[in-house]
Amino acid sequence: STWGYQQHLHTIFLLILLNSPFISSQGIANSNIKVYVPEESTPPYDFAEEVVGCVNNGKVYGYSSDIALANQIEREREEQYVALKFRSLGIPKNSSILSSYLSFYADSTDSGNITLRIEIENSTKPFSFDTNQFNVSSRNVLNSFVEWQPTSWVSSYNVTYFSPDLSQLLLPLISSSDWTATSDVVFRIHRSPVDPYYQMFYNCSQNGTYVSGTPTTRIARSGRPNQLYAPALITSYLLFSSTNTTAPSTDTTPTQNNTNGGNSSPGGDGGSGGCCCCC
Repeated sequence: STWGYQQHLHTIFLLILLNSPFISSQGIANSNIKVYVPEESTPPYDFAEEVVGCVNNGKVYGYSSDIALANQIEREREEQYVALKFRSLGIPKNSSILSSYLSFYADSTDSGNITLRIEIENSTKPFSFDTNQFNVSSRNVLNSFVEWQPTSWVSSYNVTYFSPDLSQLLLPLISSSDWTATSDVVFRIHRSPVDPYYQMFYNCSQNGTYVSGTPTTRIARSGRPNQLYAPALITSYLLFSSTNTTAPSTDTTPTQNNTNGGNSSPGGDGGSGGCCCCC
């Protein structure tokens, strides 16, 4: 019918609108930004790992060739927090976030069930990290978090693994009064639950003696020696001018594609993820 044909054209126009880099008459900019974690050889660091355990509890490391999400098997099987700082995101205040993902390259082949909790620090000007004890776990994070159950990882320079959509974590910061396009963010990642999960692998009454079993983990590449393989934050947003503050009528609710092998697009890691917005 004529009505159906017109509706079809309207849908095509809407898709073009959402994917156009800039539409000046409507004051709408649709941008995709990718920011890498820099790699520093000396403190302060923008990437840090903090031990959770009964021997080196709270010890902070920086400047490593890999990033162990949950357990550093190569370093005495220590459980840990991981913190990633992304500088100057370039996202204007009050932008509409369409999607936001962390991306990783695997440094080793890892499998086994694991649940990772992703949190965000409640600051638009977070400090970088030094080696002071508990410098990662002591950070003030928002109550909301996203949990991620990644599939098995295969060590490769050709496969990218993506977190679930983190746009709901970014939104409170981007909407805050002190957010600017040069603001930074810090994400914190650890096994869920965080405490006392290290007791699954250690006997603390025997000075941290390793007990049994193989701790599950995911080992990602850092920015050393090649920055292109560092963890990245990939964010897509819409910006509206003051004369047009109404977003196009479309559903941008984050969804997860749990059937993809994890190497084609954000959200397609093959693992599941969900947002817990706790008050």
